[in-house]
Formats: sequence, structure tokens, C-alpha cells
Amino acid sequence: MESIYIIQYSSKAIVVAGDTKPIKDLLRSAGGKFNARLTHPKTKRTLMGWIFASKRENQIMQLLAGNNIKFSTELPDNINDGNYNHFIADPADIDSDRFCRDNNI
Repeated sequence: MESIYIIQYSSKAIVVAGDTKPIKDLLRSAGGKFNARLTHPKTKRTLMGWIFASKRENQIMQLLAGNNIKFSTELPDNINDGNYNHFIADPADIDSDRFCRDNNI
């Protein structure tokens, strides 16, 4: 099972979510912006992920595949069963000062 997911977040954006910490430098260098307070399109729960423009979806898929990183474009149905904690951001775990600094807020 893949632990990286590319999901359509809106008509203009995709999110690379899942266990992205090991590839954060790759995603950052590709122009992604990390956001720890996204709303999951299906469950409406808070999730963490890297935002990219939808028009870059194929480019991001090629980047991941070219670096031998397995991914899926389908989220697991059991996302709320506790095995996918890397998706869900606990507001208590977010360092707000660091988050604002990292995102130029």
C-alpha cells in the first residue's frame, strides 16, 4: 500500500498528502507549499499536505515516479481508522510560530 497520495483538492489545486516527511525537500524544491490545516475533501477533517497547482499534476507524478516514490491517486477508504495519522493534523501539535514563519505569514 502506498503512503503518498495525490488528491484533487479543488478545481485549481492538488495536494500531495500522506507520509511526505521523507520527501519534503523534493516537494519543496518542486515548488510545493506545505499546509498543515487543509480540509479533507471527503471527511472534512483537517489534514496536512503539499499544495500544487492542478496543471502541474502530471509533472508532480513524473517527479515522484522518477525518484522511485510510489503513490496513489485514490485515498484509502479507512482513512479514519488510526493507521493514517500522518494525514491528520492535531492543532495541539502545530507550532504556530514556526508555521507562520515557514509560510511567510
